[in-house]
Amino acid sequence: MNLLQDKASSCPGQLKSLLKNKVSRAVEFANLVAENPNNESECRRAAGGLFHAKTATNLVSEGAKLGAESGDARRLILARLVVETRLTPQDPLAVGDGPFQTEASKLLIDEAPVSLDRALEIISL
Repeated sequence: MNLLQDKASSCPGQLKSLLKNKVSRAVEFANLVAENPNNESECRRAAGGLFHAKTATNLVSEGAKLGAESGDARRLILARLVVETRLTPQDPLAVGDGPFQTEASKLLIDEAPVSLDRALEIISL
């Protein structure tokens, strides 16, 4: 997974650092589950963590590449959404979305290409 992260040179350091941390935690958790038969009940969570970490990593790599080549970097925005909604604890009783989710939703619903500069601006919110 680190190879894909390193390929995403256009990805801002903040998202790249956050993603590296989430990937490391997912791998660490999966190893803890695999090492102890008493943790078997956590297999689904471990698999889900690895899946979402890999998905976000792929989206970062593809988003940076497509943004540079074709001018559509929406996958960078999707990568941050995966990190926030699948790999970061959420308060189930919190109200509303933050500025990132509000702007990301607008851009993704519109379906128009998003420039690399605009995607980098949005994921930095």
